[in-house]
Amino acid sequence: MKPDPPQEAVRSGILRPRDYFYLALLTAGSLAVHGYHPGAEDSEIYIPGIKVLLNPALHPFGREFFATHARMTLFPNLIAASFSRKRARIGRR
Repeated sequence: MKPDPPQEAVRSGILRPRDYFYLALLTAGSLAVHGYHPGAEDSEIYIPGIKVLLNPALHPFGREFFATHARMTLFPNLIAASFSRKRARIGRR
């Protein structure tokens, strides 16, 4: 018995334009229902980790709170590496 076309398309990794439309519709619906909260979920962990990599004087004490978690991923290192100290001055006024 031959599998029907949708299962065959999923196995082969081929997406049709209609699939992209449904994906975009689900994404928009999710954002409409839950909203987009930039810097709300993991900012207390990753943003201080990025700032410390750029300027260690910003957090002279209490780094243990976020450093233990920020150390487990490359995200803070990658973001800090993408910033140029000349173009982006973080934590300085």
